Amino acid sequence: MELQIVAQRDSSITKDLSIPINLGNYTILAGENNAGKSNIIDAIKKHPDIVSEYEIIEIPAENNNPKKEELKISAATAPFYKVVEKILNPFFSNNFLDNLVNNFNNSLIKQEIIEEINLNLFRMGVDKKKLDIKIPKEQFKEDIIIKLSKAIVKDLYNSEIEEVDIDNIGMGTQRLIVTALIQYYEKSKISDNKKTLIIFEEPEIYLHPSWKKSLHESLLKLSDNLNIKVLITTHDPYFIELGKKQNIYQVFRDGLEDSTNIKRLDDSGVLLPYKSDSEINYLIFNLPSRTYFLEIYEYFMSLFEDSDEKCEGCGKLKSKYNLVNIWIREQNDSHGLGIEFGNKNSPKVSSTRHALAHKGNEISEGILKTRIEELKKLIFLKKESVKN
Repeated sequence: MELQIVAQRDSSITKDLSIPINLGNYTILAGENNAGKSNIIDAIKKHPDIVSEYEIIEIPAENNNPKKEELKISAATAPFYKVVEKILNPFFSNNFLDNLVNNFNNSLIKQEIIEEINLNLFRMGVDKKKLDIKIPKEQFKEDIIIKLSKAIVKDLYNSEIEEVDIDNIGMGTQRLIVTALIQYYEKSKISDNKKTLIIFEEPEIYLHPSWKKSLHESLLKLSDNLNIKVLITTHDPYFIELGKKQNIYQVFRDGLEDSTNIKRLDDSGVLLPYKSDSEINYLIFNLPSRTYFLEIYEYFMSLFEDSDEKCEGCGKLKSKYNLVNIWIREQNDSHGLGIEFGNKNSPKVSSTRHALAHKGNEISEGILKTRIEELKKLIFLKKESVKN
């Protein structure tokens, strides 16, 4: 499914997005704070193709206050009740509602009450009318019962308060309860032919790393269902590490117009020939890491597989690293790359690699970013020379 997002009123999306969103089974929208991820989510939820085809279960980053025209019971903990409804539907499907209605309508206690009331009416001279009280089957819906049910959280701390309404507990606990419901839903393999879009905003909030992994795995298993798509937003590098093989989009503010934009992380801008979470985190969050530097340095060196050769006139084998350093010097002089050198033939990208790989030294993020950008220039030039 591809969705073209158009400009939105009162939103950071001030222009049509030229790159369509391709919702995969599991899609990650990643970006820094205030990039516009929530606005993208709002646009997706309102998109006519989504509205017509999917039931949406959204777990927002924070609870929103219900609007005046909305009942608290349908708004305050909507994610909880939507997931509970899916879990309890099989329970209601087994003639539960019919039995409940019939038990009330035909109960002896109710009949005694109605007979007493009708006897009073007769005594008052009303002999042509009789009262009855029934629950109409067509108006007795399972979703109403579910929403009228109370979610109670039992407090196991040494406290006078034993039970707390779910609406009155912290957001962290609420989200963990919803997470537990989702995990149960996935594990139980509940049959549901409805197409569902589960939107989980910033699942990293309030979660311990081990719980993040558990939640990710549950969402991933859910997305294996042909009728379920999962969409999360995040600015947590760990969720990128967990989901690096999934459909990842970067959400960012675009240039002078400061409009929210989105692009898929594919071959454009990606250097490594494999999925690297350190590279994704660098591209999305501008987060340089030791791992990413070492990864792209080794990839850079792999482009010189046939570079061992003999030094002219001396009969000695030059190491690949010496030859690569000479190549870097030549490219820097001929193209004006601005590569930094420690001495005449020793580029700092090489000395940094040695310091990190062999000495275990710590390098500041600023220096790592400089060396990464130098390596990106060199990789581009080497690839171009191979093509030619």
